[in-house]
Amino acid sequence: MAQITLFTDILPEEQERMRVCFRAKEMCFQNNETILEYASSMNQIGVILYGWADGLSEMVKRMETIPKM
Repeated sequence: MAQITLFTDILPEEQERMRVCFRAKEMCFQNNETILEYASSMNQIGVILYGWADGLSEMVKRMETIPKM
């Protein structure tokens, strides 16, 4: 994970603490496999480290309609 720009300035020990704190899971998906379905109450986030996911722009548009806390 250290080679991913998002984590460049975060020490490996801090990255591990973050993974534990967020209960992170590393998952791999096949082409055309559903990663996450939209719901009005979301309690998860995802970070795509490699590749691309179709439907991201549509998900962002939907999220913009959710009232802010």
